[in-house]
Amino acid sequence: MIEEEKKHAKYAPSTGKRWTNCSKCIQLCENLPESETSIYAATGTVQHAVAELLLQDRKKGRNKIASAYDYVGEVFEEADFEIKITENMADAIDGYLDLIAQDLAKLGLAYNNLDIEKQVRLDGVSADCYGTADAIIHQDFGKLTIYDEKYGQNIVEAKDNTQLIIYLIGASILYPDCDTFEVVIYQPYAKRPSGPIGRWAVCKDDLLLYRERLRMAIKECESDDAKFVTGPWCKWCPGATEQVCTALADDIYKTVIDDFSNAPAVLTAANPAKIVSALEKVPMIMQWCTAVKEYANRIAENGDLPGYKMVEKYGNRKWKNEDAALDALSQMYGADAYNKKLKSPAQAEKLFGKGKKGKYEFNLEMGSYVEIPMTGKTLVKCDDIRLAVKDSVKEDFKAIPKLVKELDI
Repeated sequence: MIEEEKKHAKYAPSTGKRWTNCSKCIQLCENLPESETSIYAATGTVQHAVAELLLQDRKKGRNKIASAYDYVGEVFEEADFEIKITENMADAIDGYLDLIAQDLAKLGLAYNNLDIEKQVRLDGVSADCYGTADAIIHQDFGKLTIYDEKYGQNIVEAKDNTQLIIYLIGASILYPDCDTFEVVIYQPYAKRPSGPIGRWAVCKDDLLLYRERLRMAIKECESDDAKFVTGPWCKWCPGATEQVCTALADDIYKTVIDDFSNAPAVLTAANPAKIVSALEKVPMIMQWCTAVKEYANRIAENGDLPGYKMVEKYGNRKWKNEDAALDALSQMYGADAYNKKLKSPAQAEKLFGKGKKGKYEFNLEMGSYVEIPMTGKTLVKCDDIRLAVKDSVKEDFKAIPKLVKELDI
């Protein structure tokens, strides 16, 4: 591994949304194995590690313009994966370094006001509630800012983010003189309309309220009255993936079998509120179905799943030896053996050079030739930050009265 494995807290910030909503999950998951690390998670861990190394170089004065491009081509081992740093990854990491540098400059601060991979603890709330913040900028008698790098593609909101609130409360204990607070999420790969950076300011009074809510949530988790509560937070719960959460199974059975056993007829007759209630459970149901299949596969690997067996999967046809196949096909069909295709914008951008200079040159010369097409519509909740699609039919009908008046019909 890149670094020595850190011990996870019982009330870890990263699982905060789960245990603040479902007080029984701590007891349920206490002795369950941790889920296997995916290549996506391993890649994110490597990017975190490289960003940490570069920030340390800048802070210690070893290299004030340290860039992730210094690591392009290097291979890191993480969780049984070999992760090679690409130019795309370097751009993402450098964007984070620039964010930190710019925020320090705005506050007139130097790197000695920056903490990197700093452990914070919620003393007075629980000895088992602590975590490691990616970065903290602290200004004496001024602003305290928490930074969190997220290299996934799903948009994560900074506002009311339980994980970042826990980091912020812990940091405020370290720096009690700070009087204004902010959390910042950096997501280079998420298609956030406002860009890769999400910010949320919190006042001191609200921070104290959040602290009290966390204390009460932990108290409930440790009580005999802890309860299961299903919801979106079940997605990454080991209890769901290991198929031991009966509350989740019962909720899904009730929704699918009791409420919508005759789906077309029921949905046709259902009012909008009923549709919304069912729609909100769709992601949880799909996740549960995926977990069932994965769990069944693990059992079947040992040959212990009655009525099922494991068989080989077949992929698409491919050439055994591309060079030999190309030579043979070319002799028979000449140029028809080839596909000549224009490079994509992402591929063409690399022709203009590396890093920000290459992006700038590409946008300058080729930007007018590029578009990002809309590929359709997708249904999301109203708190999603993307703008709603206008209903063209409704808009046309709204315009009719105005048109009639203007034409004096």
